[in-house]
Amino acid sequence: MSKASALYRWYLIIQKVKGENVYPSKVELKEFLESHDYKTSFRTIDRYLAEIRNVFGIDVKWNTYHRGYYIDREESCDFEGMLRLLEVCVTGDLLMNTVAEGRDALKYILFDSGSELKGIDHLGSILQAIKLHRYLIFDYLKFQESTREPHEIAPYALKEYQGRWYVVGTIKRSKKLYIFGLDRIEKLVIQGKSFVPNKKLDPAREFEDIIGVTRLDEQVEEVILSFTPQQGNYVKTLPWHRSQEVLVDNKKELRIRIRVIPNFELIQKILMQGKNVKVNEPKWLRKEVKSNFQQTLLNYHS
Repeated sequence: MSKASALYRWYLIIQKVKGENVYPSKVELKEFLESHDYKTSFRTIDRYLAEIRNVFGIDVKWNTYHRGYYIDREESCDFEGMLRLLEVCVTGDLLMNTVAEGRDALKYILFDSGSELKGIDHLGSILQAIKLHRYLIFDYLKFQESTREPHEIAPYALKEYQGRWYVVGTIKRSKKLYIFGLDRIEKLVIQGKSFVPNKKLDPAREFEDIIGVTRLDEQVEEVILSFTPQQGNYVKTLPWHRSQEVLVDNKKELRIRIRVIPNFELIQKILMQGKNVKVNEPKWLRKEVKSNFQQTLLNYHS
């Protein structure tokens, strides 16, 4: 069985068992795989479950009371992150298979105009440097500046947000993590010298309490947002943050609470919703969003 085929079968099993209070039996797993044209056996399913545990650290266990399988999230290594990675791999494989069918594939794939994936050619080199703990040097252009500056960083992780990729790392004489957009990197070189990773630095923790990539030295706050019912349907199916909690869900509104450090990306995300959202708390964020809308109106007075 090819790696691509194995990835998709693992992905299907995880999709079947990841929901709360589902607990599919082995018979149901077998029927689910076969509904996607994968003939299998109970013995093979046992092997898939072992492979999922060994490869991804996702522990699919049997629940005796419910007589079905579930994912033990406490014992699984970063379940959400691994699931996201698996989804990316499966999607990439499906697209590659479609492209292999020839140029007719473009009939079925519609790309956003102007959405050039600039910088993704650096992904492989940066990932290699992270694994080998090698320094990276590159020229970098900040959006607010006109000239590129050379940088040398110790890379720790790759971060994706809204189709853009970033490398997270430390610069010389600093114990703080910085983030660099791959679309603004040029002349990337992996250095021969290596670094010893600082075990006190946790890139994943850096982004736990924020939306996007802008990390501020501020405290986590409870942000309460009220959406129109129609817009609320989108918010329920694509949560804004892992901490999202539904407070009210009726014909008048969807009200949610998220626990985040308010930053630039959060404000931009709120502004993009226009009249479909209202900030309830905190009061200062409510005023900030209101001020932004007032300034927007002024832009149309001339």
